[in-house]
Amino acid sequence: MPNLHKSAERVQSLIGNHKSWSVKNLHFEGIDRKSFDDGFKNNLVEVEKKEAEITHMEGKVAKQEQPLAKKAEKLKEKEIEYVKKEEKEADIF
Repeated sequence: MPNLHKSAERVQSLIGNHKSWSVKNLHFEGIDRKSFDDGFKNNLVEVEKKEAEITHMEGKVAKQEQPLAKKAEKLKEKEIEYVKKEEKEADIF
């Protein structure tokens, strides 16, 4: 019977070790999950900041493009007038 008693003690010891390991593992998983969540939140905040910066810069660029588009349109009109004038002068000669 001594072997049976030792086997039972060994099994109880292994069960205790397993439970202890499980609790420690859950604790570390909780820490890992928390650090992952914190890192994810930090990254999300950074992405949102960058998105706001990009949106702001897009607005500035759009405002700068408006006068340039108007100038380009005026230049096209002048080019058309110039071509018409050249054609008229060519018809005269």
